[in-house]
Amino acid sequence: MDDWIAQQADSEASSWETAIARFYPQHAEVWTDPAKQVHAVTHEWNFLDALEFVSWPTIMRGKDLRVLDLAAGTGWLSAYLSRFDNVATIDALDSSRSNLEVMLPGVVDLMGGIASKIHPVRALFTPLLVDDGTYDLIVASSALHHAPRMTDVLAECHRVIKPSGAMVLLNETPLETPRYLYKMARIGLGITARSVRGRYVAWSPSIASSRILYDPYLGDVAYSFDQWRSAFTQTRWSYRIIRTGLSSYKRPSRRPAHLTHFVLRTMG
Repeated sequence: MDDWIAQQADSEASSWETAIARFYPQHAEVWTDPAKQVHAVTHEWNFLDALEFVSWPTIMRGKDLRVLDLAAGTGWLSAYLSRFDNVATIDALDSSRSNLEVMLPGVVDLMGGIASKIHPVRALFTPLLVDDGTYDLIVASSALHHAPRMTDVLAECHRVIKPSGAMVLLNETPLETPRYLYKMARIGLGITARSVRGRYVAWSPSIASSRILYDPYLGDVAYSFDQWRSAFTQTRWSYRIIRTGLSSYKRPSRRPAHLTHFVLRTMG
């Protein structure tokens, strides 16, 4: 019997690299060259700068902390956190073999991270194959909006976090309700126009009552602040919102979406 499942899973997990190469070739080197990735993190994007808005010593109390970097990507956030003395180990979880085997070692080295603390884990958002109450801290940078079902991920993270632990969602870009509805209306009008003309579009945005899939190539989903709050409440997290005022990119933008952090604690 031919077993296609593993091959199909590998193909699905590599879809990020495939989408970048096919639809955004101008950015491909950033995701295949560790030096270019680190240059982007430090000189082109504000994701690293935005971490300074978080009081990490207040959140990361105690010793020998075990951390989960969810959808770790190239590992730049794991590298950053590995430099804290009280962090013992970081599980850097990502679905991309290239990110974990090629990019992460180079990025960690270039950023001065402590590689011995970082354990690459190739997996999807859910299920998390660890015991209840495993982690002291879960972090995810600009990641959770890629999840097929955000509440499934939040519920699973609630299970694996220690009662005294925290989850920090970094660098998300929630929209205020008026801007969210405007974005939804524009996409809806575009879908209607294509439908009237009978056009078949293989990759096109979609809208639902719970989200807007605005970049189907990379799986980018837009949520409003109210939708984030609702998802946290449904999955029994208390939350604190940190608005950084920074946009994703250092270059000027006409209507930037500002980076926002959510600090979550379990409600029991």
